[in-house]
Amino acid sequence: MTATTDTTDSESEKRSGPTFEVPVPETDASGVEDSVPCPYCDRPFRRERLRDLHVGEVHPAECTDEEYAAYETALDDEKDDLFTFHMQIVVTLGLLFFVFVFSYMGVVTLL
Repeated sequence: MTATTDTTDSESEKRSGPTFEVPVPETDASGVEDSVPCPYCDRPFRRERLRDLHVGEVHPAECTDEEYAAYETALDDEKDDLFTFHMQIVVTLGLLFFVFVFSYMGVVTLL
């Protein structure tokens, strides 16, 4: 991958970092009626949120202010979902630990 930096106007300078050429897989979205294409590379996405994440990460210098705002919103939603997932894992592991310790204590007291 080659890294390049873009030096256009000041607004895109603060949001554009190194950009990378992302290989576009061959996809056929003809069977998916409600696919949302990227406005820059025509890559199809099943959800607008995924397209917004793609546009903000792969095309930060080309995207408009509205698209960048949609990217930031999608990124915040993604972070919230990831935090929720991590909390579910922590609670599940805690409960599993409690069940094993409680079971072990019950077995040891019976002996």
